[in-house]
Amino acid sequence: MKKYLVAVGIMAATASTAFAQASQNRTAFYMGVSAGQTKIDTGVSGLTGTASLDESDTGYKIFGGFKLDDIWSAELQYADFGTASLKGNNGDRFTFEGTQYQFTADNVNLSVKAKSFGAAIVAGYDVTKVVRPYAKLGLHRWDSDATISSSAGNASLSDSGTDPFYGVGIQFSITGQLAARVEAEHYKYDSEKAQLISVGLMYRF
Repeated sequence: MKKYLVAVGIMAATASTAFAQASQNRTAFYMGVSAGQTKIDTGVSGLTGTASLDESDTGYKIFGGFKLDDIWSAELQYADFGTASLKGNNGDRFTFEGTQYQFTADNVNLSVKAKSFGAAIVAGYDVTKVVRPYAKLGLHRWDSDATISSSAGNASLSDSGTDPFYGVGIQFSITGQLAARVEAEHYKYDSEKAQLISVGLMYRF
């Protein structure tokens, strides 16, 4: 975690210098929305019997930012990673982080939902007037909710924390104010990891 904090601190310091020069450059607020496929690495493997695992779902993101100069931007975002689920019946087995477990009830459905609020420093460069590749590094505050239902009863558990995330993408200008984004982001939360590959639209004010 320390190395991520140092990296974000260095980038934030660079961005603050750019912000001090922003009055002499063209700056702009922007906001947008993206949606795509999420894949949550739950750490579950080695399924037996009727057990099944679904780690993919539809995710989306709402973001907004401020362009500091021709390279640097600062962004805030809200992301919803959707749901990962594990199902099975009495006697089925699965392995989680190296330890094997066995279901002791029928119709077991374990589902985990995750969402986060994040802040990132974004660095990009206009290769042409239309195409702008970029990379980002930041921290996000995540919340996850797990629910378990089975023939033996129900239970729920919530957790939260702060971890790093990073991503790369390409931005395509459509008009002077409207742009499209294709993006791949990797998030860490607790012992799990999530990947969001999305496409979206961004509006510059």
